[in-house]
Amino acid sequence: MNTLIKNNKDEVKKVEEETIDKVIYSPQTDIYEDKESIYVVMNVPGVSDDNVDLSMEDGILKVTAVQSRFELTDYKKISSSDPEGTFKRSFKIEDDVDIDNISAIIKDGVLQITLPKAEEAIPKKIEVKKG
Repeated sequence: MNTLIKNNKDEVKKVEEETIDKVIYSPQTDIYEDKESIYVVMNVPGVSDDNVDLSMEDGILKVTAVQSRFELTDYKKISSSDPEGTFKRSFKIEDDVDIDNISAIIKDGVLQITLPKAEEAIPKKIEVKKG
C-alpha cells in the first residue's frame, strides 16, 4: 500500500476517496405483522429496483441494495458529499414463510418486502361444538 500512496498529496486523496466510496449502511427498518404476512419496510434512498438483491434461506432474509450515484453528464464535478454505498441487512424470521410468494416493491427510496406466512403458520380459530 505504501507504493500506492508515496508522498504525493493527489494520490493520497485519491486512495481516501476510493475508500469512502465503499460505504456499507445498515438501513433504518420497520417490521410489521398481521395474520397473513410479515412486512419489512426499509429506507434505501438512491436505490433502483434493479439494484436490490433479496434472498431467503434457512429462515434468514438477506437484503442488499446498492445506491446509484446521480451524475450530471455535461459538467465537471468539483465536490461530492454523498458517497455511493451499499445497504445490507439480515433478519431471522421466526414464522414459516411461503417463499414462493415473497414480493417486494421499491418507491421513493422505500423498499417494502412482503413475506406471506405459510398456511401452517397462520393462526386458525378452532370451533368448539356444543356437546
